[in-house]
Amino acid sequence: MNTKEILAGNDSNNEKILLVLKQHPWYFWKFIVWVIVFFIATLVLYYLELEKFAYYLIIFALIFCAIYFIAIYYTWNKTIYIITNHRVISHIQEGLFAHNMQEVNLGNILFISHRITGPTNAVFNLGSVHIRASGVIEDELVFKNVASPYEVEQKIAQAQKKYTNTKADIAETEGENK
Repeated sequence: MNTKEILAGNDSNNEKILLVLKQHPWYFWKFIVWVIVFFIATLVLYYLELEKFAYYLIIFALIFCAIYFIAIYYTWNKTIYIITNHRVISHIQEGLFAHNMQEVNLGNILFISHRITGPTNAVFNLGSVHIRASGVIEDELVFKNVASPYEVEQKIAQAQKKYTNTKADIAETEGENK
């Protein structure tokens, strides 16, 4: 799904996209590191004069890793997080045949936080943004593996502030007209 398909069901004509996020490619490169380690181990088997075993293992590994790589790339590419001037949307591809889409109205957000865990994430400034909202069945909406999670948190907070101020202005205007 792309952003137009995700926003297609929206009734509001004045909804504007403020930010579109994807998971950071580091999520993707961890797989490649493990593949390299796997092939180095296979080469060690080859040089220990277990050539026939190593040969079949390499062929199996190439086929398996290619399929696995395509599946991981597909899920990474289809996972998207969108912040608009009305809502926050999380579209997570959970495999080849399943996805999870959640959205929260900016007016329903109770609090926003971010987490950066681990040395690699700290070095590359990667983390997750957690959004707790009223009316959401799940615990919280989570943007996983995003770059600059603090800036994303602040962008959502700014959008929420603008949204609530706009709603307050509209309610005040309607009150004056009565």
